[in-house]
Amino acid sequence: ISRISSGKLSMNLLRFDLCELVGDLVDRSSEQLKAAGCQIKIEASQSAVGTWDRFRIEQVVMNLLTNAMRYGAGKPILLQVKTSKIDAQIIVCDQGRGIAKENHERIFQRFERAISENEVSGLGLGLYITKQILEAHRGSICVESELGKGAIFCAKLPLFEEKEKVKHGS
Repeated sequence: ISRISSGKLSMNLLRFDLCELVGDLVDRSSEQLKAAGCQIKIEASQSAVGTWDRFRIEQVVMNLLTNAMRYGAGKPILLQVKTSKIDAQIIVCDQGRGIAKENHERIFQRFERAISENEVSGLGLGLYITKQILEAHRGSICVESELGKGAIFCAKLPLFEEKEKVKHGS
């Protein structure tokens, strides 16, 4: 948080396949998924190769996946990786409690949550960190959700040419 706040979030850019990273993370999270009672379905493109900070993008995917397990009420999770000509998208859909429309922007702020701290543990930093990492990559995140109807988070990452640089400290 202090690195993000001071504009000193370091980035180690590497060219890698987002589809492989997502598959690896789901494999490594199999025990967590089982403990949460969540089955996961992955739908991925053939490949989604880009130049990003692998460690930071792992944080993004794990934050979204952890939230889906935490708030998904033990129901199935859909994790998609899609590409277009300009970006790669990581889409995480759960069938949990959902998020009221008035909280859609607020949940991406520091220490903010859509539910009380008594209901589910956490500091309210995961989505804030996720948004900051994506913005440092010139990407974005949005949510579609209604109370009682689950949530769909869509993280977008630009498909940079190798010679292009990501703006550091954004």
